Amino acid sequence: MVREQTANRERYGSYRCNYEVDGFLVLSVDAHFDEPQDMGRPPYQTSMVRRSISDDASPTVVPGEYPAQAWPGAASALTQCSFQGNPQDYYVAVVSTHPEEEEHALAMVSEIIQPVARYVEERCEEIAPDGEPK
Repeated sequence: MVREQTANRERYGSYRCNYEVDGFLVLSVDAHFDEPQDMGRPPYQTSMVRRSISDDASPTVVPGEYPAQAWPGAASALTQCSFQGNPQDYYVAVVSTHPEEEEHALAMVSEIIQPVARYVEERCEEIAPDGEPK
């Protein structure tokens, strides 16, 4: 079952999509206008979905169209989203509960962060178009 939802309506452009199998969360995608401190550390959702990753853990740079980085089971990227004709930073996070082995978990999120970032960037203006970035 896939549950896609916009979240946090007061924050223009917030996006969340949770993928569940038999009622258990296996993958969470969250996006929002960037807070300056978001890049460079594991997504905050990691502690809710997976084991915590220390804020000072070194990320693996994920090459591709967007600046992106990954940790075992978590990845983030920075895209652009236009608001009233002005491009602004738009942060995308992917957190997965599986696979549990760190090497495979890092490989999995590294493989999907770029296409997920592209998808979210393409949809960002459709999400809550009447609000403002916060």
